[in-house]
Amino acid sequence: MTIRCFLGIEIPEEIKEKIEDLQKQIRNLPLKAKLVERENLHITVMFIGEVHEDYVKHVSEKCKELLKKYEPFEIDVKGLQAIPTNNFIRVLALKVHDNNKITEISKDLAKHIKGTFHQPHLTLARVKSISNKDQVVKFITSHEGLHVGRFLVSSIKLFQSKLTPNGPIYKTLDKFTLGR
Repeated sequence: MTIRCFLGIEIPEEIKEKIEDLQKQIRNLPLKAKLVERENLHITVMFIGEVHEDYVKHVSEKCKELLKKYEPFEIDVKGLQAIPTNNFIRVLALKVHDNNKITEISKDLAKHIKGTFHQPHLTLARVKSISNKDQVVKFITSHEGLHVGRFLVSSIKLFQSKLTPNGPIYKTLDKFTLGR
């Protein structure tokens, strides 16, 4: 049996509340988008993809081994951005400032686990179409300095991602505490 999975960081409730306020504003923009549900908000460390369940066990073992050498670290969630660019908006996300800790961890894991990783961000919405791009870009630039919050990352989770017509359903498969 195969499982679609990724390694990610859960978002604290107080940050989710601020994100929901921002998503309400996004909902009123001249665009069609699928907002990320509150329970699905996360920061991806590494997307592993569709793999055999035996490989998931390998991922868990490697993460237990490798992640204990990293101490907990702070993340500052600050600034709205368009991905890939303001000219071609496919995703609205918040920037993650972490002194490159997530990238460092991802690169270390990539030596032992097959997967992909990108510049860390917190996805708010996946954009399907835009009817007034200038208005959307103006909203993005006016929120580039928005400070959503700061939190301590003390663990990274292995999530299963089941795709459904109503969006993905995430389930925690394993949790890895940093520094232990």
